[in-house]
Amino acid sequence: MVNVSTPYCDNETDGALVPADFDYTWIRFGKPATTTTFSAFDPANTVDVITLMNEIKNGDYSHCLESGNNLYIAAYVNEYFYDDKDINTFVNADDRTMTVNFGSVNVSKDGHSTYADLKNGFKISQRSIKTFYDLNSSSSNPYGFETIEETPEYPANTSFASLVPTGTNRDDGYSNIPSNLILSSWATYVNASVNGYTSAGQTAPFAAEVTPDREAIYQCMTRNRDNNGDGRIDADEIRWYLPAVNQCVKFWVGMNSVATEARINVAPKGGDNINYWTSTNGQSLWWADEGATFGEQQKNSNYSSTYGAPLKVRCVRSLRNYSGTTSPISSYDAATRVISIHNLDSKSTRDAGSQNGEYSAHYRNATADKVPTAFQVANGNCKGNVANVTATGYTTDNGNLWNIVDGDSETSWKSANIQEPGRYITIELMFPVNIKSVYIYAYRCMRETLKVSSDGTSFVDVAECNGNDLSDFKRTITFNASHQGISAKYVRLEPHDKYLTGRPLTLYDIIITTTSGEEIRTNFTKDEVASGNWCQKYYSEESDKSDLGQWRIPNEKELSFMNNYMNLEAYTAGRSKYYRKKDNLDMIYYKDPAEGPSRLTTHHADDRLGPVMKLRCVRDTQGTTSKTYDSSFSNGGSGLGQ
Repeated sequence: MVNVSTPYCDNETDGALVPADFDYTWIRFGKPATTTTFSAFDPANTVDVITLMNEIKNGDYSHCLESGNNLYIAAYVNEYFYDDKDINTFVNADDRTMTVNFGSVNVSKDGHSTYADLKNGFKISQRSIKTFYDLNSSSSNPYGFETIEETPEYPANTSFASLVPTGTNRDDGYSNIPSNLILSSWATYVNASVNGYTSAGQTAPFAAEVTPDREAIYQCMTRNRDNNGDGRIDADEIRWYLPAVNQCVKFWVGMNSVATEARINVAPKGGDNINYWTSTNGQSLWWADEGATFGEQQKNSNYSSTYGAPLKVRCVRSLRNYSGTTSPISSYDAATRVISIHNLDSKSTRDAGSQNGEYSAHYRNATADKVPTAFQVANGNCKGNVANVTATGYTTDNGNLWNIVDGDSETSWKSANIQEPGRYITIELMFPVNIKSVYIYAYRCMRETLKVSSDGTSFVDVAECNGNDLSDFKRTITFNASHQGISAKYVRLEPHDKYLTGRPLTLYDIIITTTSGEEIRTNFTKDEVASGNWCQKYYSEESDKSDLGQWRIPNEKELSFMNNYMNLEAYTAGRSKYYRKKDNLDMIYYKDPAEGPSRLTTHHADDRLGPVMKLRCVRDTQGTTSKTYDSSFSNGGSGLGQ
């Protein structure tokens, strides 16, 4: 008796009369090489389950291996894919199963008779391909992935030099498949004799056992099959492949839309060392527990166990055009700076307009880490109540104008020649404040005067710089009571007419502290990014400030999309936190210049960088709109496929 349950059939037959809709051809059966190893698949040497059952009943064991009183049969399970069906009906579907009950077939001592115990049989169950795409959308070519890693990660090697992929495509892993595969021998890349399971509950063989060439790019070949049995790899036989870096990002963004079993098993806050291979050179290491952060797998032989530890492989498949570029889940309108999310299942997004102002403090993958269906990116960095900074007679040195407020030695202003009247730096604030003190860090700051004004026309002298001619000057100027009473909207530093020094001035840093204790800054610490309200409180683009309060610091998923579409400034940070267990530290996400032009990373920034994080605000807006499984079971065995 054969019972089959699939998206298109839930029926059984004894083989004498097969129902017209009986969906049973997705498993082929053939003779294994030995009682514990497989033969390479060849369709000419396999049969369907109805043929097999009738053969055995009639004493024909041509597709079985006889050993003692047992018959051994290899089951070759097709990928869970129907070329003649809509993907909506079988992707993300329940497991499909086949239960065969034809008993424990034994051979009589004289070799002329067989008898069967009909209480025995086996069951094969296969998981469906999973995807986070909205299969009802207009997405032309979504991709799916195996529910779990088909082959466990292999132990760390002494050298990864030969394992790092060389593909350069960041969006399409199929394009990174090495061309040398085509017409090569299947035996070069897949050890067919161990590519499967030989008993119920067996752990899958390590990739190093199944894949003679251990490069991650070739591991997904174990999910493919020599469909015509000629021993050569044909182009149309490669359906499963190693994802490119941005396909991994899409998986991370859409992970809430897939069954729990198919998700990457991350802790709520983070802290696990879960690493995956990608097929993109330069970003071949996906720190999956961190989300949208990537690095390069090191090639040196003494790479630390933290990053040189076993890497996982999760293979993917394009669903409508196996060799075509997969559909994006976002688009970017440069004119409006709007990023729109589409083709993504709704469980991984929130409606645009449902968030106004800052996100609450949160860890990655929390509710506040979802992406809206559309969001707008600010025209520039948040300046923390700094509306504008101008300089007369000065030149910038490696920095934007606003970086002078809470800047660093890499973003300074220099006088074009020497100090003289009419050269000054003016900081205009978005709102008038009462100033308590101003910290100044400069080189050769002598006799320059600090002034404040409420209207930008009439300035009041507060204090003079009295520095050394040949040294750095660092001083906090505390305002007296009368100066603290000025509602200051402008702060200016200029040479005093009476004391021209003939010395050029280099100005590195100014930090303004208000009487309420607030620091006016354009650079931020890790904690200020994770919990502050800088964008909501200060950022505005409308002349009437009608949009003030709408903006927010982006979460790590929004930051990832921004980094993909625009050239963010180094150290541009996101609000989401990640917990690094081994250091017992909360990290934030930011663009690290040391990690390359297109990478995000995490770091407990305060321990080495200080307040250098930049903020590029966002707000909600309206947008534009499993594998092949090979298995065999001995007499009476029961196993679960995937």
